[in-house]
Order: sequence, then structure tokens, then C-alpha cells
Amino acid sequence: MCRALRALHVAHERRLPGSKKHAAVPSYGLMIIQFTGPWMEAGLPIGAQLARTHWLGVASASELGSGPDEGDRYIYDINVEDEAGLGGWVTSARWKAEVLPELLASYPKADGRFFVRESILIWGS
Repeated sequence: MCRALRALHVAHERRLPGSKKHAAVPSYGLMIIQFTGPWMEAGLPIGAQLARTHWLGVASASELGSGPDEGDRYIYDINVEDEAGLGGWVTSARWKAEVLPELLASYPKADGRFFVRESILIWGS
């Protein structure tokens, strides 16, 4: 993903868990979430984990210039239908209520949890 952003000359910063610059959810950027389940057990190939990840766009309401609650975050998910003219942007609450359950259902044995595996802060957009 970072290679694509560099090729497009998009200013960004990759953030990994545990780094000093780590911010699990950027104010504007991308994040890859990891769904958890038995594939997270020690000794299993990393591919078992990576096969159960999902990329999301994220922006604060102020970054998008909309939203009644300026503190709310919006999520861009390819699985969201463009029914409201938002191009896949929905509030994080709506994403958790409507999209997340469908994603979790697609991974048998998922335990219902996820974490941010990596995030990319984008600035100067």
C-alpha cells in the first residue's frame, strides 16, 4: 500500500504497532485490521493471519467536512453500498453495527474481535 501511495506522490507515514509513532487509528488515512481466531496461535504461518485481514479508509468528521459530531470517525469500506451518495463512507458506529458482522461471518471460527494491524497516516491531501 505504501508503494502505491509513494507512486502517487501522496505524503504519508506508516505506523506499526509498538512503534513510538504508533496511532492505531489515524485521523485521516488507511488501516488494515486483523480478525482474530485460532489462526492467531503461535507456530502457524503468517499467511494464515494475513488471509483474514481487511483494509479500511478512515477520516475524522472534520477531515471530511461533514457530520453532526465533529469527534466521530468515518470509515470507508468497499463493502458499503453507495446508497447515500457517500461513496462507501459511513460512521464508525454504522460500520460496527452493519458491516462488521458480515465481515466476521465470512471467517469461520472468528472470535468476533479485531485489532489494527497497521495504519498509514495521510496528510496534505
